[in-house]
Amino acid sequence: MPNRKISNDLKERRAVVLIMVGWEAEAVAGALGVSERSVKRWTERMACHGTLKYRSTLTGRPRILHGETLEYVRDLLHAPLPSISMRSQLYSPPTTMCPPPFLRSITLEPGRSNNGGKPEA
Repeated sequence: MPNRKISNDLKERRAVVLIMVGWEAEAVAGALGVSERSVKRWTERMACHGTLKYRSTLTGRPRILHGETLEYVRDLLHAPLPSISMRSQLYSPPTTMCPPPFLRSITLEPGRSNNGGKPEA
């Protein structure tokens, strides 16, 4: 059965069992067709966490919003919506939250672009 693919989770479990039985990491890696580093990582994960399914919580894309900006966005999302009737829409502009000072510097004025004061083409 040389064309059979062995699933990764089975390889991980067999590697740990073979290490516990007394095999060397190099021999296990050769038998399962994986790197020696993978065998060591799997056995360390099993020893430290008691499971092979442990994954670090520090994976993924880093945050874009931090500190004050994140708090501002959270406040904006959780702010109660004003009750708006058709009459108030006709006679008064809608109320909006004022951006915090650190965002005011990047807020563009109407009719201006963020191209360093050069006229738009």
